Amino acid sequence: MHRQETKNILLVDDHPIILDMLGAALINRFPGSSVSMHGTASATRKKLCGGLIPTLAVIDINLPDGDGIDLIKELHATYGIPVIAYSGSADRPTINACIKSGAIAFVPKAYDTEKLYQAIDAVISGGQYFPPSYLRNESPETCIVLSRRQQEVLDLVLLAHSNREIAASLSLAEGTVKNHVSDLLALFGTNSRNGLVLKARQLRIVQ
Repeated sequence: MHRQETKNILLVDDHPIILDMLGAALINRFPGSSVSMHGTASATRKKLCGGLIPTLAVIDINLPDGDGIDLIKELHATYGIPVIAYSGSADRPTINACIKSGAIAFVPKAYDTEKLYQAIDAVISGGQYFPPSYLRNESPETCIVLSRRQQEVLDLVLLAHSNREIAASLSLAEGTVKNHVSDLLALFGTNSRNGLVLKARQLRIVQ
């Protein structure tokens, strides 16, 4: 589903061909939206100082004039912009660093553009997007996509709330909460709440 609220996407990548191709693909996929494209951290900061506050940002973490991870931290801390980290490196330390800096999604460049579209949809909906194999220290193949409701349920699971308490808090039927918890267990590749809590905290999906 294309999100009408996607007004401006900030896209930062140091490779001109990738920048142009992704920019065109995003404009085509999200009609009515604009894509502000930059190849350096300095150009991005200049645009932000000029008043650009995008709906979200897709940031390549390897930039010629600075560390993209530092830029992610700045976008998150100073401007409150949701950030999708986009990188050719998808190892555990890299993803850890992006998450610690404030990225709420991570898409390896090895993935096709459909995965990036899914990440953007997830972030706009209030969810997150990460390679689940990151939790198992494997090469990423697929991604965890959390809807807003799944995120809300997960937050309460991490606070040790029971299904009944979660249902009351979110105004849901207890059976609906059970279904959400079952989906979360499957997404994180575990069969227990304790395992879910451990893996979610490892990924730092919630505070």
